[in-house]
Amino acid sequence: DTPLTAAIVRELKLPTKIYNPNASQWDHGMHVIVDEHGEDAGYLTLVETMLHRAVAAGAIVRFRAEVVSLGLLGATSSEGMLLRTQSGEEFAASKVLLNLPQRPAIE
Repeated sequence: DTPLTAAIVRELKLPTKIYNPNASQWDHGMHVIVDEHGEDAGYLTLVETMLHRAVAAGAIVRFRAEVVSLGLLGATSSEGMLLRTQSGEEFAASKVLLNLPQRPAIE
């Protein structure tokens, strides 16, 4: 659990419970995502929730599309972004969500 992951879980309002079974002996504020019965729902719940909400909001999702270039369409990001994939396809987008390893991004 990292501060970024915890913030996303809170923003998505996913239910959680304390991860450590004996928080009085060791508590670093770690939580686990749970289902409506309080049972462990798994980390994939976070990923699936983000995916479903993005698609419901109109996002177009591409799997296995390695981005090799990301740039501005105009002078500022408010004009949109241009993505180029390894296969040579180009896409214009008003918003971009990249799937990157979290640890290097926060270091």
